[in-house]
Amino acid sequence: MPLVPDADLLIIGGGPAGLSAALYAGRARRRVVVVDAGRPRHAVADGVHNLIGLEGIAPAALRQRAWADLAPFDVARRDGRVGALDFQDGLWHAVLDDGARLVARAVLLAVGVIDELPDWPGLAATWGRSVHVCPFCHGWELRDRPLAVYGHGDHTRPFATMLRSWSDDIVVLTGDTPLPDEDAAALEALGIVLRPGRPAALHHTGPALTGLTLDDGSTLARTGMFLAVHQRQTPLVAGLGLETEDAPLVAGGLVKTDGMGRTSLPMLWAAGDLCTRMQQVSQAIAAGGAAGAMIHATLATAL
Repeated sequence: MPLVPDADLLIIGGGPAGLSAALYAGRARRRVVVVDAGRPRHAVADGVHNLIGLEGIAPAALRQRAWADLAPFDVARRDGRVGALDFQDGLWHAVLDDGARLVARAVLLAVGVIDELPDWPGLAATWGRSVHVCPFCHGWELRDRPLAVYGHGDHTRPFATMLRSWSDDIVVLTGDTPLPDEDAAALEALGIVLRPGRPAALHHTGPALTGLTLDDGSTLARTGMFLAVHQRQTPLVAGLGLETEDAPLVAGGLVKTDGMGRTSLPMLWAAGDLCTRMQQVSQAIAAGGAAGAMIHATLATAL
């Protein structure tokens, strides 16, 4: 007797990409299961920005509203983490961390990536509140403040130049490698200060950054910072052998997909931060929706 799957679509990750896909698939009358570990990367952020109609909404409130939107549809939530995935006889078999098993016709990976934050005293307290990665997400909140920039490598010049829209008091920490003369001259012409060294500790009052101690022992008064963070794929994603594409700060690269989220493995899609350089909630929602629509279309025509 053929195995009856538990769901048409298993979505791994209940963030913006996963829940958007669940809405598309649920409205298409697909049976959907969303497995979510309940530890979203953006939980520490003060709000979600650049999301039209919901500007500034708290991340937890956005997820709550999304689940309320899903209530009329056949979308079930399972708390936990998927530890293993295996494709057998045209179906995906998932094993959860509690030993439970789920079988689905299609899978969407929407687990994001793992940030590898430096082990600096004070970073955990300020991360997502006064220390950020993306100026489009949080530049407005740090406008007109004295800002530090660190870790952007070859992208330092365009990144720091872009930040001038939000502040005219910017210090670029260049680490141990001076910028090329042309880049240094261009930034200095804009009034941007270049300073050797790297952060060693962050000083703060609550989540508000007040200054930095650098690796040479000197101090720098700053109330905001933009930091380039290295990332890696989750063990689940890294172990699947998916085709990837290079990305400067993502170890092993981003998951390669077509324009609708399809990966190199059969009946397996991906959406959100694990496969895009522009890690934005609005982008994740759009990518999740596209994947959800394509998964439904693929299932509808599958024999």
